[in-house]
Amino acid sequence: MTQRVNKFLWTSYENDNDEYYEKNSYNEFLKNRDNIINKGNSISNDIHSFKEKIKDTDHKLLSHHDTEDIFKTHTNKKYSDISTLLQKYEKEKENFKLINNSSVEELKSKKNSLTEKVKKHIGEINDDKLIGQDVQKMLKNALDKEMSDISNKFPDDSIN
Repeated sequence: MTQRVNKFLWTSYENDNDEYYEKNSYNEFLKNRDNIINKGNSISNDIHSFKEKIKDTDHKLLSHHDTEDIFKTHTNKKYSDISTLLQKYEKEKENFKLINNSSVEELKSKKNSLTEKVKKHIGEINDDKLIGQDVQKMLKNALDKEMSDISNKFPDDSIN
């Protein structure tokens, strides 16, 4: 535009149409100059705004990178604690299984021992000729009741 202005001011025109064309284009420039300048300012403002947003985003990304590292450290610590606790749990579970199995075996042996003792007493009562039939029958009934109590309280299905 400056070149046109200088050309217009310092050039002599042979044809009036040339002069008119130059004047006309300069007048159009003057009319649209504010719009052009405003658009240029608007574009430069937008560029500046985008640069600021990029800086803010970069800053936020850096702070989030630190946050990510903090989370990784925290979760690694937690996961190691969890895996340690799981290992302890598995070990205790195995110990409980062993204790439970030994308790079941002990309970079975005590039940068998008790059953054998009751059977032995029944056999002794049957073999004893010194006591009367009534007493012998009463003792047998009491021992039979004990046998049924043992079977009811400790059924074989519940012990296995």
